[in-house]
Amino acid sequence: MLLLEKWEQLIKIIQMKELNGLNISLKRQEDSIWLAYYGIITFMIIQMEHLKYSAFHRDTLEWEINELMEAYIATSNTVFEDIDLNEVFSIYPQKTYNRNGLVRDFNEVYFNDQISAEQVVNEIGMGWNLGNTLDAHDRNLIRFDQGVESETSWGNVLTTEEIIKGLAERGFKTLRIPVTWHNHIVDENYTIDPEWMKRVKTIVDWGLKYGLYVILNVHHDNFFYSPKDDKQVTYAKGFYPNLRNIKESEKFIHNVWSQIATAFNSGYDHHLIFEGLNEPRLTGTAFEWNFNKNEPMCIEAAEVLNEFMRLIVKTIRETGGNNEKRFIMITPLAAGYQSAMESKVVFPDDTKYNGFKKKLILSVHMYAPYNLALNGDKAYSKFDQAGRDELKHNLASLYNKYVKGGIPVIIGEMGCVNKNNNEDRIAWADYYVTIARRYHLSTIMWDNGISDITLEGQEIFGEYDRAKLSWVNEDFIDAYIKGAETEFDDL
Repeated sequence: MLLLEKWEQLIKIIQMKELNGLNISLKRQEDSIWLAYYGIITFMIIQMEHLKYSAFHRDTLEWEINELMEAYIATSNTVFEDIDLNEVFSIYPQKTYNRNGLVRDFNEVYFNDQISAEQVVNEIGMGWNLGNTLDAHDRNLIRFDQGVESETSWGNVLTTEEIIKGLAERGFKTLRIPVTWHNHIVDENYTIDPEWMKRVKTIVDWGLKYGLYVILNVHHDNFFYSPKDDKQVTYAKGFYPNLRNIKESEKFIHNVWSQIATAFNSGYDHHLIFEGLNEPRLTGTAFEWNFNKNEPMCIEAAEVLNEFMRLIVKTIRETGGNNEKRFIMITPLAAGYQSAMESKVVFPDDTKYNGFKKKLILSVHMYAPYNLALNGDKAYSKFDQAGRDELKHNLASLYNKYVKGGIPVIIGEMGCVNKNNNEDRIAWADYYVTIARRYHLSTIMWDNGISDITLEGQEIFGEYDRAKLSWVNEDFIDAYIKGAETEFDDL
């Protein structure tokens, strides 16, 4: 039974005055959700226990202690008034990290609060992912503080200012910076290595220096969980979207985002965007990448993820300053198109800080059509009419469900694996980005730095040779850049 249904059931029990006792029976895995309500529920139960000593005499139609009953009636309507479900989580959000050495943002810049989310998405144009870099990590290490040297641990060169400058000069408008954080926690209190935060800050600042929008996220922090092994998320291993792991997940999420938002605040205007979670998903299950609206595991995960997103928005907003107004990207399960269309994505209520201004943006990743774009099998190398139809259908569907209803959408990852099929990839890039723009969507290409097409079993998405500051296929990049010049149509 869903959380709100349980809450409504409890209210009905009380309203029906079943005063002979109240027995709340919960499944063990659901206990954590009710912790937030514990004080309220306890108070009501105490009230009902007292009612037993205020018996109603049916012969005289009078209460034993009439004044007590009048007090209960007079106050009963106020019990639920101050309950804001947007403020209810499975934990009490508590900052436990070490403040000594905490990277803080003491600068102040003007934040244009009049620019709309749709304008921002329009200006994002064509973006590029700094993939397999700040998101690189070694999940097999027992120690978490993997140091700033983790940046190059997956084979890419150290990021330089010249690399970022080259993006802007080539015509890109946005730099998405995937960052993994759990491997940089240095103690038992969720404290992020200050040197790591400073390194992230340096690269963010380079992007903004050259006029780019910058998207900063929490990337490979989804715990690699397997129900078969009965594994549970342990300290500093990240998060997992199910009820069993919700408490540890929310401790991690709250503390990590609190530190990020403290380091990036009033010194950054609307060109810095936060993305809550990269691809939050059910790792180790058959539903890791495929959402099933009839599967209880998927339904539960979507509900838990909605709570995670509420916690992220709350955590960011409460740091004050420019973060009260910052644009934040909300992600469905696995950031998938299917889950975006079929799961119940509930956007956090942001009116407390922004009224009716739209500051939340949907993030979707879409490598489509799959066989051409993501499947490394070279047998699928043609961009045919069926592929065009699939792309147009998906992009139009996102427009109709979200954009048309006032929720902007960014395709935060997209790309077409290199199978030495340049002609088809160029046609794909031009079509994808052009159609996306017509449906008011902007796109960000995935680049993991892997460009050797002779490698087997690898996702060949490397388009920018960061060591040589050159592009692997200029015509392919031209298709991206020119496609992104397409104006948003007046649909």
